[in-house]
Amino acid sequence: MIARELSADAPLTRPTRRVSESRSGPRLARNGQWELALRNARRLLERDPEHLGALEVAAQSLVALGHAEECLAVVRTLVRLTPHEQAYELWRASSLQILARHSEALTAFSRAYRLYKDPMIQAKVLEEMELLIGLLEMGGREPTQLWLDAGLVPPQKRRGARESLPTVH
Repeated sequence: MIARELSADAPLTRPTRRVSESRSGPRLARNGQWELALRNARRLLERDPEHLGALEVAAQSLVALGHAEECLAVVRTLVRLTPHEQAYELWRASSLQILARHSEALTAFSRAYRLYKDPMIQAKVLEEMELLIGLLEMGGREPTQLWLDAGLVPPQKRRGARESLPTVH
């Protein structure tokens, strides 16, 4: 899943509050030790419910473990504290995707696409969006309109050197 793949390695766009005991959480998450990382994050959140580092590790671990509803609640807190963080939209989108809330997931992936400036990450986000559009199309939705609803130019209307990546509409 893209959120797990990208967020484990992607640096955050701003510094977070970290204390010495919270340093193990990101390391555990990077190593795929999701349950232990989540347990450590929860322990920190008991003392400081707005600890950004612990909230981030919790969200990343929850989405990796498939606990989508709980991840969405954590992401809401993160977005309230830091509204324009790239990884948060990926965690939100992946959670919505797990819950089969595909239209909402498409919108969240679209926001993530706009926030990330790295073309490689944008391409991975686009792959997820194309999968979702395929699912929605099978459900009777018109694909061109889905791209437009996501605020992106549909593939058949793209021109130029950056044809592989959609342009913001």
